[in-house]
Amino acid sequence: MAVLIVSSIAQAAPLESDANAELPWLSAPSNICSIAKPPAPPDATTSLLALQNQERARFGEEPLVWDEGLAKAARDWAKILATEGMFEHSPPWLRGNTGENLFMGTAGAFTPAGMVNEFLAERKDFTPGTFPNVSRTGQWHAVGHYTQIIWRGTRKVGCAITRGGGYDYLVCRYWPAGNVSGEQVY
Repeated sequence: MAVLIVSSIAQAAPLESDANAELPWLSAPSNICSIAKPPAPPDATTSLLALQNQERARFGEEPLVWDEGLAKAARDWAKILATEGMFEHSPPWLRGNTGENLFMGTAGAFTPAGMVNEFLAERKDFTPGTFPNVSRTGQWHAVGHYTQIIWRGTRKVGCAITRGGGYDYLVCRYWPAGNVSGEQVY
């Protein structure tokens, strides 16, 4: 049995831009976490970016650009989640003006593409409109990952996957943040 947990928030984080940062795929924060090869094609960055941009294209939105600074910030938070065995968003003072999508699932049960597809599956409950009135359920949290991905003002993304305590964690950071009250999604 695979465990799946997802969470989304769009609050700000300082944007760190480092074009020379290492690619963040499946890093281990300490001896608590095991290093493993990514359960995905060799270029998970390309896969994660392509899936999100395919969805944005459905609405005529500009493609997101991969940002190494966002990927580093995502990796840093993913390492904390895996090391501490927790699943929660980074504090607002750490995020600044970035949005954050989180995924946690049984280690090895989900590919990076499968993780993003869990975010995209929220499309079934999405209804176009002014945020937060964008969900057929009446709860924007039911579509928060999805709306962050397709948010018209968002231009950059960086993601990281880390494994620890029997779970894989995906953290994606978006700049600027989406899910802004009173604004149209696209």
